[in-house]
Amino acid sequence: MGFQTLHDVIEQSQSIHSALSQKYKELEYLASSDEALWLLEYLNRHESRLADALKIYDEDLSSHIKGTCLQQDPHWVEDEIFTSLDAIDINDPRALMAAALSMDTAIVDGYRALARTTDNEEIRSALSSILKMEDQEQHQIAKGLISELSF
Repeated sequence: MGFQTLHDVIEQSQSIHSALSQKYKELEYLASSDEALWLLEYLNRHESRLADALKIYDEDLSSHIKGTCLQQDPHWVEDEIFTSLDAIDINDPRALMAAALSMDTAIVDGYRALARTTDNEEIRSALSSILKMEDQEQHQIAKGLISELSF
């Protein structure tokens, strides 16, 4: 899928985070481990927060920046991002955590690739802000998991 504008990229990322939140919610019904259930609830909230934050960020961007055409797209393919969830034991908190971090990393890598290839300083700044938000959430999830789960 080719993205045309920064708005398109943010909207697609928001959609991916919303879909991940929904997927975690669905997996909650299948989990039999208390730790896995807690983790899935946590991941559901994490992805939902990211989707909401991206929506607000997009709404706050000026139409000039949102409408700016990009030179490439982040090459996100939802099916590929979700693949790491298909092959894991959902009752294994370590596997869940690894899959969640893998999916978040794929999204962040897409933003980084866009930031590296753009010549537009305003777009680079906007992407940098999104990266900071994504990185902060990634650190939050890692800290939360480490403090709550006994590995």
